[in-house]
Amino acid sequence: MEKLAKRFANAVQEYEALRKKTAVEVIRWEWAAGPYYELLPFEHLRTRFKGKLLKIEPTKKNGCWQYGFDQQNRIVVIRQYTELENSFYEEFFDYSGEVTEGVRFTYADTKELLNVTKYQFEKGLLLYFERHAQMGITKEDYIYQAGKLAKIYVKQQENGQAETTYEIAFKYDELGVIELIENIYPNGYRKNIYQAVPKKRTLQTLLLLIQEMLCQQIPQKITTANIVEKVYCVVLVYDEQNILPPLLGVGLETERQNWLNKNAQKAKSYLWNPAEFSLFDTEKFWLQDQALEKACELANQEIEIQGKQAAAIKMLNQVAKDLAVIDWRGKLNITDDFVVYAVDTHNADFTKNSKVSFPQHLLTAFNQKGWV
Repeated sequence: MEKLAKRFANAVQEYEALRKKTAVEVIRWEWAAGPYYELLPFEHLRTRFKGKLLKIEPTKKNGCWQYGFDQQNRIVVIRQYTELENSFYEEFFDYSGEVTEGVRFTYADTKELLNVTKYQFEKGLLLYFERHAQMGITKEDYIYQAGKLAKIYVKQQENGQAETTYEIAFKYDELGVIELIENIYPNGYRKNIYQAVPKKRTLQTLLLLIQEMLCQQIPQKITTANIVEKVYCVVLVYDEQNILPPLLGVGLETERQNWLNKNAQKAKSYLWNPAEFSLFDTEKFWLQDQALEKACELANQEIEIQGKQAAAIKMLNQVAKDLAVIDWRGKLNITDDFVVYAVDTHNADFTKNSKVSFPQHLLTAFNQKGWV
């Protein structure tokens, strides 16, 4: 806290350095009509507002948000545009291990400081958030149960005022979907922040839910395995008779080099075959979250009844594509050509699926080496 308070006192002098730094770091911009990406869990539900991603830069920017991403697909700057031409609030982000710090400035030409923030993560889960602003300080402690956010303990203190506290409670349905968020105050008063409207479950909604769960749980599961060796791939393996959830495998760089050294011409029959991996379908990789298991059970039922195996495989390919671009630092020691892909237990779908999830430049490189 003292470190963040000190930064707040001095951050007004950081603007120009941060602007120049992010100008170099940003490799991609995205535009949205309103806030689109969440910086805090369930932020859109708690504020009851989510923006819409735009395909191109808008001509009228009032109310639009501009997100700058670095090579690790992390947001390093956010611009929030006002009704004044070419005028925007600006927030910069620094990443150091499992700590992220943000500095937000006003839209005025003088770029006055609004606040500084700190996000403390552990294995991908936000544990602590702190904000120092002109009007006061906010601190939030995040409590999880079975990997899901259960409560947030909030402390707020306006300048010169006594500290106030309350908690935010989260309730989920049997599939692990959020159904209630409420503030609970020291006097016992409860205020609903969000209450889900019951929806009919379809295969499409189940697959979207499972996709979100897998993108969250797979990195967590692999991180807890504490793999020290360098890794060149993560594979999601499905059985067409019971597609979900997938089994997980991890390809070690030492094993890849061993296969290449023994017989480079035949190595491709080993490189992408999870059955050859020493780290495949081990207990530490099993996805055993109850909500995920229930959702997969219902989805598998509908997949078989409707004959929609292709839809489930398409979803797993998208999960692989999404996982390939997350920041794995602190989770895995990955190679420069690290990839994630989905494949069936017989490895028959590898060629088709790899064209979906492998980045084109790596697919071309692997082809040239005779690995695919």
